[in-house]
Amino acid sequence: MILEDNKVAVFRMIVRCGGVTAASRELGVSQPAVSQTLSELESSLGTKLLKRDKSGVELTPDGALFLSYAERAGKLSAEVEALYAPGAERKAVISAPAHIASFFLEPLKEQYAGRVEVEIVPEGDPADIEIVASPDSETIALGRLDVSFTDFCGVMRSSEAKRLYARMSEEFAKSPLSNIIIGMLGGKL
Repeated sequence: MILEDNKVAVFRMIVRCGGVTAASRELGVSQPAVSQTLSELESSLGTKLLKRDKSGVELTPDGALFLSYAERAGKLSAEVEALYAPGAERKAVISAPAHIASFFLEPLKEQYAGRVEVEIVPEGDPADIEIVASPDSETIALGRLDVSFTDFCGVMRSSEAKRLYARMSEEFAKSPLSNIIIGMLGGKL
């Protein structure tokens, strides 16, 4: 749990198990420790997250809202752990038209060298991510990238801002690296 606070993880476990006692068994810690952690979280947020009684717990409206954020934080933390696990592959193959590859992808490839390996292949070649200027009617664009290109002299020309589209392979979309690459490209999915 690199990114996820312990208190948030305990809260998620209480909700998943349906009660403090069940969560304490699952976590291998005492019930008072779990209760204390929940109390500290609620205190730090300034709101009650759970209604507790002998039959278990029930989310308050604030608890339900917080749970949605806690689940996203847990997922993100798991992705980061998978990405930085020993032996994890940090490579993406990106296909793009030649002018996009040379003026946009090559500088990014150099900027992230040593952290993420980016292989750039010609447009139409099999790739994890395909960048196109406009998607065809048979393909769903999974995201868009708003990019300003530099000209041959290296001068940024905002008047030449171009909207690009990224299509990601289904397999790569499941990889924790996919969010990192899209973020690196400046896109939003």
